Amino acid sequence: MDTRGDGTCEYRTAALRTDTALGIEVGTPEEIVETLNPVFESHGLLATDPPQGGTGGWLTVETTNGQLTFTLRAKGHAEMSVGAAFEGPRCEMPPT
Repeated sequence: MDTRGDGTCEYRTAALRTDTALGIEVGTPEEIVETLNPVFESHGLLATDPPQGGTGGWLTVETTNGQLTFTLRAKGHAEMSVGAAFEGPRCEMPPT
């Protein structure tokens, strides 16, 4: 968990990884968002712009609805993670 600049906390899942690259190799940036945006919107997330990066770095797509953030990035393999913003007295995990 992490404290954000607005005083809320964010929990982010560990990245799920696949060895299949989901980047420019499979389509143009426009084709990638044409495929992803209907899925994002059906789950209450905003449509996203074409992926950023690539060319030796991470190719990244990120979308949010203000509370939930979905990140997909690729560089020879693909990683997906989800973050959720929340308010609370502490961002630390309680002791177990």
